[in-house]
Amino acid sequence: RNPYKLLESQYHYRSWAVNFPFTETKIKSLFPHFPNLSIEDFIEMKILCNEDFLIQNNLPKEVFFGEQTLGFIRLFFKNHLSIHKKLNVEYFTEGHYKADMCNVSFIKNENLNEELIQFLQNYEFTQQELKHIRNHKKVNVSSEDTFDLAKRQMILDYINEHEWALLLILADLGIHYKMEKKDLI
Repeated sequence: RNPYKLLESQYHYRSWAVNFPFTETKIKSLFPHFPNLSIEDFIEMKILCNEDFLIQNNLPKEVFFGEQTLGFIRLFFKNHLSIHKKLNVEYFTEGHYKADMCNVSFIKNENLNEELIQFLQNYEFTQQELKHIRNHKKVNVSSEDTFDLAKRQMILDYINEHEWALLLILADLGIHYKMEKKDLI
């Protein structure tokens, strides 16, 4: 899924408001108005969660690995629990991560139905089954446009800084996400 849109969707979906990223005491001390967080507060909470993860796993704080990157590693890397020891800039920029990835076919969420059909055609699905996918209406389509340009820039900056490794991996896989303010919800 598009990392920029995913961050915005996470903010709007608000699962973090019931599944606290910290203890309730800590979250209230950091954000006294929790769960009524602005997008700025939400991004700050994400940064604090990432810093906690880096500290807990003895990773250098100066290298930013966001939650989406770490989740991607957890889902699509072999022996993901031991990967954390390897995480550094060169691991990604020099392509060493490729040896640790599982063999996975990726389908972009933005064109899900058509890409799923193309994928399933390789596995003897019937035309009727493929037609059902083609005609299925989108669900959970976000239509909110609640952010001004400054807030959109915050989202872009956060993803570019913290999810740079995920963006690099996706680009290596031929999936390019270059977002501008106008492209966000």
